Amino acid sequence: MSSGVMKSEGEWIEMILRAKEIGLSIDEIVDLSLDLAHSGEVIGGWEFPTADLASTGGPSSLSTLLVPLHLVEAGCRVPKLGVPGRPAGGVDTLAQIEGYRTTFSRGEVERLLPLCRYVHFESGDIFAPADAATFRLRQEHGCQSVADLAVASLLSKKVALAVDMAGLEIRVGRHGNFGASFSEARVNARTYMDVAKRLGLRPICILTDASVPYQPYVGRGEAIWALSKIFRGEAERWLLAHHEQCAFMADEISGKAGSKDIGKLWEIFAINCRYQGGQANSIHQIADHISLQHTNFVVSPSSGFCRYDLANLRHLLVAAQSKGGSNQYPDTAGVRLLIEPGRRVSKGEPIMSWRSRTADADFLKAGLADCYAIEDIPANAAPIEVINE
Repeated sequence: MSSGVMKSEGEWIEMILRAKEIGLSIDEIVDLSLDLAHSGEVIGGWEFPTADLASTGGPSSLSTLLVPLHLVEAGCRVPKLGVPGRPAGGVDTLAQIEGYRTTFSRGEVERLLPLCRYVHFESGDIFAPADAATFRLRQEHGCQSVADLAVASLLSKKVALAVDMAGLEIRVGRHGNFGASFSEARVNARTYMDVAKRLGLRPICILTDASVPYQPYVGRGEAIWALSKIFRGEAERWLLAHHEQCAFMADEISGKAGSKDIGKLWEIFAINCRYQGGQANSIHQIADHISLQHTNFVVSPSSGFCRYDLANLRHLLVAAQSKGGSNQYPDTAGVRLLIEPGRRVSKGEPIMSWRSRTADADFLKAGLADCYAIEDIPANAAPIEVINE
């Protein structure tokens, strides 16, 4: 097991490059998970069941926002330690709510979780700081998608917060960190399962197809818009299907079938916002503001089936966000996809609406041309796979 001795930057880089070249053993990944977790504060344990769902990254899924609500509704507590997403993750989306706190001390987490059942905050200087530091090194050395390192990173956060049921949504696609194909993702899922069990956790992996958009709202403000539509009972079929998929994931993790009552989910969300310093009702104002900005459209140049390129879309929106100046969680651009997978589009029909700052409008408009293709056959998502043994 891990010695608990912190590595120098040179030692971290050496380990990262070795993982890229030849991989790490299960013992080494276990040790790395513990090293990362114990680089900061570690919670000893809870007197109630805890659960969470992490993801391997990729645009358009709302699972890290919606699954925690369903887990709480199923009777779990959710201490959720995350990192900002690209272009929109859970913690950075919630940070769009004015006053919403994204950092807490160990004592605050230990006090808040029994009261509000769900605390969502960012990894940083307090919890698993070496994870954030090594993630930057992984990016610098082209090792962000090395699965062995991703496994250790994901599980270190669960160890730091004493999360019992450690769910992982593996978003399978060429822009993901766990494999471009389902066969490759299954191999990496087994590694995650084996390491998690060695760490005393109860893991489950859920493989979803990230080559097809999960739902149509892509961007930090757009994710708030989507939440607002769900809570208002205005979700269109595509968004509603994704919400149901998230409820399924929560059921698989908790082992219980939740009621899926929107009123109860809203109550859980509102309590979380209140304890973290924000106002839940403000998401509706944010949503209305974002929707009014979607005055630009991309229309289909021909008839056929629209295939969205999520890798290019992510790259474009992240590039637009990088122009956001000193804002910790910039929200300078977003896209709404208008054509549900499998539906045929006619020439001249709108396929995307988008927003951006005026200064970035030409940049975004030009980039969106590379974010879709019109094809002769539809792009349909592969079925969800669950690995729990």
